[in-house]
Amino acid sequence: MAQTTTKAKPKKSASTKSGARKTTSAKSKTTSAKKSTARKPRVSKPVVVSHDDIALRAYQIWMEKGQPVGEDVINWQQAEAELSTAA
Repeated sequence: MAQTTTKAKPKKSASTKSGARKTTSAKSKTTSAKKSTARKPRVSKPVVVSHDDIALRAYQIWMEKGQPVGEDVINWQQAEAELSTAA
């Protein structure tokens, strides 16, 4: 006489009988390689200020100072510094 085996059906838990669904987050299902935690230093892009804008600001600085003679390079450098940080 041959034995017949019947597989027992798994019992449903009380939470699934009442209609509640078991959910799992998408994060737990996805497996991804971890990215490197070392960050590269950010390199700021150079600010491009036009020659005309610098010349105009240098002129304004020169006028504000009372039109002194011999400070054109200082005024130009100050104008560059102001405009590059403002942009």
